[in-house]
Amino acid sequence: MSEVTAIRRQAKTPTPTSAENLAYTVTMLKELRIKVAGVDSMLTYLLDMAHAQASDVISGACKPQP
Repeated sequence: MSEVTAIRRQAKTPTPTSAENLAYTVTMLKELRIKVAGVDSMLTYLLDMAHAQASDVISGACKPQP
């Protein structure tokens, strides 16, 4: 058993909920957008769209798309 596996078994971290995963995704999209801004306009646009979609799902403005 590897050290990482042993640590994970000891910690027994719970599986994140869908809402937690979406909140994390929104945070990461914000950070990526900051890094990409001024470098690639298409990538910046796509990150903005992904951020808007994830935010809408969190707020309940739209349903998640499978």
